[in-house]
Amino acid sequence: MQGRIRLTDQLSTIRRPQRWDQPLDPELSDAAIDALLTTAPFADMDASRFPTRTSLRGVIQNDCRLLDLEQGDIIVREGDYGSSAFLILSGEAIVSLKKLPFELLGRGAPEKHGWTRAIAKLWNQPKHPEVRDYSGDNNAAVGSRDTAEGTRVFLHDIPRVIPAGQSATMGPGEVFGELSALTRTPRSATVVAGEKTQLLEIRWQGFRDLMRYDATLRTHVDQLYRQNSLQSHLRETDLLQHLPAELIAQVADSTTFESFGQFQWSHDFGKVRQQDIAERILSEPVIAAEGESLDGVILIRNGFARLSRQHGDGHQTIAYLGKGQAFGLREIAHRWQTGSDRPTALTLRAVGYVDVIKIPAETMTQVVLPNLSSKQVPPPFPPNGKSSTSDRANRRVAPREAGMDQGLLEFLVEHRLINGTQTMMIDLDRCTRCDDC
Repeated sequence: MQGRIRLTDQLSTIRRPQRWDQPLDPELSDAAIDALLTTAPFADMDASRFPTRTSLRGVIQNDCRLLDLEQGDIIVREGDYGSSAFLILSGEAIVSLKKLPFELLGRGAPEKHGWTRAIAKLWNQPKHPEVRDYSGDNNAAVGSRDTAEGTRVFLHDIPRVIPAGQSATMGPGEVFGELSALTRTPRSATVVAGEKTQLLEIRWQGFRDLMRYDATLRTHVDQLYRQNSLQSHLRETDLLQHLPAELIAQVADSTTFESFGQFQWSHDFGKVRQQDIAERILSEPVIAAEGESLDGVILIRNGFARLSRQHGDGHQTIAYLGKGQAFGLREIAHRWQTGSDRPTALTLRAVGYVDVIKIPAETMTQVVLPNLSSKQVPPPFPPNGKSSTSDRANRRVAPREAGMDQGLLEFLVEHRLINGTQTMMIDLDRCTRCDDC
């Protein structure tokens, strides 16, 4: 038939984008890569453990870039999201141990609008797609300068903004930012360059592969965490915050690190959502099982965990634990107070991916519990397995926030919205589908 168009003549094959189509630093030279391969921790890695398509050299070449910083340059800001970890090659980085005001970090304080303010804002939107108001950028504590990587914000006077007694210093060989990058959570502290500093920025995908195929980096990171951050992390928990420094050090020396789940849990999320809720719970990695005798108190370091108990043929969700919350305290305290063991009545499971810190029972009974006030030590379980209404309430390790509807909580967990603290709205009429978001 004349005029008929054969659609097959117009079809073309579009190559699927590959991960390394866009290297993090296209100008990273072979000489720089060779030098990095002779630097710890890369020098201690076994390149033969890496697959051909994701070689050690390939990870450095495509997922890394060198950053040259001046004194005072802000590397990461507390509360910001980032997708990179950082290895200090030379110089030093200063970590603020206190929360800094928004204006000292070169950004405005977040505004909370009521519904009337939100509607008024809609009527006063600028005509142009992107507009920035510079009227509030007159802070004398910070400045900005243009670099090859873009505009960089820096502090004029580090000692004034971050006093020596409220900071920690990291040197060559140390890694930071990896937990926020891997778990997609906000940065937990502000870090600035203390002098002329060179960093190696590593995309989270590359950092994940470095940890997946060789244990050297994970061992390196855990050792640094134990040396530099573990005591601060323990001191921030409600359970241990009143203990003196020498006891915190004893607790830190005895703790162990464990991880449950997979970094790439999001890849199978669509398939998991199709499962029945009972099947989904059973597929979650078990951190501690109902009926087991606990060998320590478990602190959630990163991620979220589900508390459940056997109910009929399935499991009933009791609560969820997040960063800083503890599991097993009452069982260990019961053993310390009565001399009899009490198996846990709940199961703790990893939702997605969870990092935990375990404080051994011996450390709890010899160091922690004897130095807590009577109000901090939970009461022993009632005898003969009986439990009153108040006891059942106390058994919840992490009570739900007042006013949180159970249905809403399950919705947030089911759709993995528990990791977020903010929502990003995308105008699909303007979106170019670049996937940078």
